Amino acid sequence: TNPKIKVVAKKPDKIKGKYRIRKLKILAGEKRTTTEYRESECLFRFDLNKTYFSQRLGNERLRLAKRVSGSEKILVMFSGIAHFGIVIAKRNPFARIWNIELNPAAAKYAKENIKLNQLESRVFSIKGDVKKQIPKLKEKFDRIIMVLPHDNEKFLADALNVSKKGTIIHMYAIHTDSEIAGVRKRIRENH
Repeated sequence: TNPKIKVVAKKPDKIKGKYRIRKLKILAGEKRTTTEYRESECLFRFDLNKTYFSQRLGNERLRLAKRVSGSEKILVMFSGIAHFGIVIAKRNPFARIWNIELNPAAAKYAKENIKLNQLESRVFSIKGDVKKQIPKLKEKFDRIIMVLPHDNEKFLADALNVSKKGTIIHMYAIHTDSEIAGVRKRIRENH
């Protein structure tokens, strides 16, 4: 009844594997899992069965983009299809953003999305392991975004290695209220 809807799919509850993927089941329509998504005047193309993506983080991406100012250098660790970096770059014409992503499919779509949004001169995509790629960077960053909520703590030392004095680190984590004090203590003691 709605000609705009081309595919109807069901997503499973569980995210699986090191690439944080949810395998969709096509219920009706075209037999594909690739899509286009618009957010904050940006266009993204990706395959939902090969990359992690959450539209619910759209407000968070916009919130961070509004906090950036001037010619900040920004590193997005575990960047996926470069959605954080692209939204930030669209709102901040002097910011430069480096994205690092392990998943080869997501890194491929990141490069495509950077080009699609005409940001090749300021937004960069690096395919690879954060621990191996960070030492190769020649930059120190004003802002670092860590988007791996279950394992970010393991990579905080890497982020600190490319931080300037006063760098702002946005480190997302999923913990219960009772775990937060312990996490805070571990971070202070180990970093």
